[in-house]
Amino acid sequence: MAEKSSLWIAGESGNKAGRPKGTRHSILTTKGRIERFLYRNMSAKALQSLYNSLKPKEQIELLTGLLPYVLPRQGSLDKMSSEDANRIFDQIMDNLNSKNDGAKVG
Repeated sequence: MAEKSSLWIAGESGNKAGRPKGTRHSILTTKGRIERFLYRNMSAKALQSLYNSLKPKEQIELLTGLLPYVLPRQGSLDKMSSEDANRIFDQIMDNLNSKNDGAKVG
């Protein structure tokens, strides 16, 4: 069987100098692109107006959908007790209710 030719030796990088210092990982680049897009296309007033036009369930879905892009992952919710989860949910609902001028959410 003919030996397979390769440009590099197995286990060695083609870039001996490695990734340049300060070069961001692709996930950070993606986050930066999303932030830049939102900054250029959505003012705070437009975002607030969009958020206020959503139904309460949609507001929560929007917020939970955006959280992974701005907060580091904290760990599995499986480790959280149901009492802690209920307490956090109640705090979120109280916060939403107070921001909606007392109109009951949920």
